[in-house]
Amino acid sequence: MNNTLVAYGCTPNIERDKDLYAGNHAIWATRPLTKRLIDYATGDVKSLLGLRLAQVDKASKQGPLTEARCVAASTKDAEFYKKIMTETRITNIGHFIGPKGSNLHRLQAQVPGSHFKIRDKRANTHNNLLVYADNEEQLAKAKKCTSSY
Repeated sequence: MNNTLVAYGCTPNIERDKDLYAGNHAIWATRPLTKRLIDYATGDVKSLLGLRLAQVDKASKQGPLTEARCVAASTKDAEFYKKIMTETRITNIGHFIGPKGSNLHRLQAQVPGSHFKIRDKRANTHNNLLVYADNEEQLAKAKKCTSSY
């Protein structure tokens, strides 16, 4: 990411440390995240807005049509993702997952293209399950399947 930031004239993320992966390729699976990892991720997220602005600026210098296409594409993407993602509340996450993930696997087989992400219980939200699907119809089916939990 730092190479892309530099290419667009943005400040690189000084918290990035490629040596983190040298000893542990599953470093991001480690919980709780260390302060070093949190700083690394936070630095990347903070850099994204500046990168977007630099990309739009570069596109606008190529002409108003290119800039308009960039803005339209990002707006269209945001609207699209709102249509294929929803949040819901599962009262018994263990039952939802099932033994060795059996219920979750069955749900994903019933609605191909569906994906379920259980939110960290420390997340500040009432909804604890994110449901994703390839299209609106699959999302409706997936959400209906989760209603019995």
